[in-house]
Amino acid sequence: MVNDEIEQVQQPLLMEIGGRHVTLNVIVMSPPQPKRAIFLVHDLAGRADDFAPLAPHLAAAGYRVVMWDMPGRGRSAWLDPEDYTTRTYATIFLSLMKEHGLDENTVLGQGWGAMLAVLFESLLKTSVKHICLIDLPETWSFATDRQAQQWAALNLLHADHVEQFAKLVEDCIPSDVPERHILRDIAVSRARLRGGKVSLGIDHAIFEMLKSAEDTSYAPGSGLKRCRARVSLLQSEGFPLLTGSTVSAIRLAKGSSASWSTATLLWTTLGAVVSRP
Repeated sequence: MVNDEIEQVQQPLLMEIGGRHVTLNVIVMSPPQPKRAIFLVHDLAGRADDFAPLAPHLAAAGYRVVMWDMPGRGRSAWLDPEDYTTRTYATIFLSLMKEHGLDENTVLGQGWGAMLAVLFESLLKTSVKHICLIDLPETWSFATDRQAQQWAALNLLHADHVEQFAKLVEDCIPSDVPERHILRDIAVSRARLRGGKVSLGIDHAIFEMLKSAEDTSYAPGSGLKRCRARVSLLQSEGFPLLTGSTVSAIRLAKGSSASWSTATLLWTTLGAVVSRP
C-alpha cells in the first residue's frame, strides 16, 4: 500500500553542458524522512515516467526516489549532437547524487540504463551501496542491438493524432520482432505532441551518434567484476547469470522485463531492491 504522506515534486536540474546552460527534467518522490535514496535510470528510448508504476512502492518502502529524463528525451533539453556521451551522462548523475543522495544509495538501471548504472558505480567515486540491473547485456553495439535500431526507426514517425501514430507504429515494427505487441504498446504510450505532431519526441541525433559508431562494441558485463557495491542482476535474456559474493541473480520470464506495468517485473524488482544482504 502506498503511503498518503509520500510527496512527488519536479525539481529541474540546471547544468552547463557543451558550453550552454540546459535544463533536465527531474522527478523526486519521497516519504517525509527518507533514510535511503534510489536513482532510476531509464532505457535508451525511455524517460522518467516509465517508472511511474514502480516509484510509489519504492517511496513507500522508505526510499527517496529520483527519476530523470536523460537529455534529448521526455521534457529534458536537447543537446548538440557531440554532447550525447557517457561522460555527459556521468556528469549528470554526479550532480543528481550531490543534490539528492543520502548515506545509502541504490542505482537501478534497465537495458541501456543498466549499462550506465554499471558505469556510474564502477568508474565514479560515489557512495553507491547497491545496483539493480534489469537485462544488462554482456556486450553491446548499436550494430547488433536490433531493438535500439527499431527505436531509431520508430522515432522518425510523426502523425496528426495518437490513433494515426499507433497505426504507423504497427506498420513499422516487423512481424518477426519478438514480443512486438509489447514494443508497440510501449511506443504508443510514449507518444507526445511536439511541434504540432505526435511522435516519440526523442532527439534523433542520439541515434545518429550511435549509428556513426555502430561497430564500436562495449562490454558492460565485464564491469560487474569491478563493482564494489552489491549487485542484483535480473535477466530475461542475454548472457549467463553471474553469481558471487556481491552478485545475486534472478531469471525473469522472457518478455516480462520491458514494461513496469508487468506484475512480474514490478514485484520481482521490488523484492530485489528492498532485500537486505
